[in-house]
Amino acid sequence: LFKGASEVLAKLSNRHVVVTEYNEESTFNDVIPEAEFTTATRANIDRTIIFYANQSLRTIALCSRDFTEWPPAGATFDEAGDIDYKFLARDLTLVAITAIEDPLRDGVTTAVATCQLAGVSVKMCTG
Repeated sequence: LFKGASEVLAKLSNRHVVVTEYNEESTFNDVIPEAEFTTATRANIDRTIIFYANQSLRTIALCSRDFTEWPPAGATFDEAGDIDYKFLARDLTLVAITAIEDPLRDGVTTAVATCQLAGVSVKMCTG
């Protein structure tokens, strides 16, 4: 499972989970349907990310990739002996985009005002 910045992981995905309605006959053994991204579905994902961002929400993507063996055949390794992230983070399936609120801590507004008085141009504050 991969989690991280939605705008990054969505671009590394070439499939997405197809959302279907749950019913009482569904079981956890059912195969989860997937589909290749189309221009329309990719545009819909981009609009979703922008929609949440415009509400000052941080978006996180959840993606998956199945491997038939570990380590995967043909894997590349980094200096520490771990499988290279770029090898793993490709051909992903987008499972979900979620949004979280990241409210500013007490005192941030005052700190930003102090920075601005000192000539510092603050571009973004999180948490």
